[in-house]
Amino acid sequence: MEQENQLLYELLKKALGLLNTMEGDFLSFIIGYELKFASFLGYRPVLDSCVSCGEREMEAMRFSISQGGILCPKCFSKDGFSKVINREIYDIIYKALYSSLEDLRKIAGSDQDLTRAHNLLVDYILYSIDRQKFNSLALLETIV
Repeated sequence: MEQENQLLYELLKKALGLLNTMEGDFLSFIIGYELKFASFLGYRPVLDSCVSCGEREMEAMRFSISQGGILCPKCFSKDGFSKVINREIYDIIYKALYSSLEDLRKIAGSDQDLTRAHNLLVDYILYSIDRQKFNSLALLETIV
């Protein structure tokens, strides 16, 4: 059964309004939108500490799609399918989660890191909502 979600509606409405005024380079905006979408659905990833043990200081990290956040090196073995992420990808995801929609365009990163962050988030959201694919994602990919 479908349910109304006023927060998601307002997020979409605001995002479409901002997209209407933007020119080029939409990927950082889309990453932020994806994170806010996931958060409003109750799937905000844990980024401030290891999702498994709570460790905050990490030289290396992975993102666990199944556990919903970053893993420290001590916990890598707890998810053999976790994805290696570098500090730049982490920073992109972190800044996108905690930035306003208006500030998402200011998030910098290489095209490769932005693409990897986006792909990681799509995998995470699909896993979280138990879907195989987004039919509407094809539309977004034509914009990017």
